[in-house]
Amino acid sequence: FNKDSADLVLCSCDGVDFYVLRAIMAEASPIFDAILALPQPAGKVRRVGMGENDARLIQMTEDACTIEHVLRFVYPVEPPDITELSEIFPVLEMSTKFMLTCVTKLTMRQYEALAREQPLRAYALACKWRRDDAIRIAAKASLAYPAPEGTLYLDEMEDISAGAYVRLHQYRDSC
Repeated sequence: FNKDSADLVLCSCDGVDFYVLRAIMAEASPIFDAILALPQPAGKVRRVGMGENDARLIQMTEDACTIEHVLRFVYPVEPPDITELSEIFPVLEMSTKFMLTCVTKLTMRQYEALAREQPLRAYALACKWRRDDAIRIAAKASLAYPAPEGTLYLDEMEDISAGAYVRLHQYRDSC
């Protein structure tokens, strides 16, 4: 995301700039459309090795990995293949925040596939991020595996309550 034709720069919280087109972002998101409709002067952006270009800057709270995943869903390029559950939820959060419904749907499809492989980890992360839709998917996916016994531990379980873990077991028992 570094084309000379860009007229918008999304600056990630970890210092990566994404040069994009306002028209694409506004078409994909009613929130971006509203933000871009606000009157603000464009700033000069120096692009190393690419000359100067007038572009509006938007400082994002998301990291570069998340923004790149979202842009790959929005732009007519190869969509991302998210293989880490930990990367799914920031993408879902950004897509929800900017009302990128298509991105949310496509990301949830990738989440479903990962939840089938790692249902307990998917469940714990869904609880942490408070995504009821993802919690239901992971709970259902957990039925394909025997109930965890004894001292099964995942780092992601640190972020969920005992109540959430008990609810998973109650759901499994009721099925």
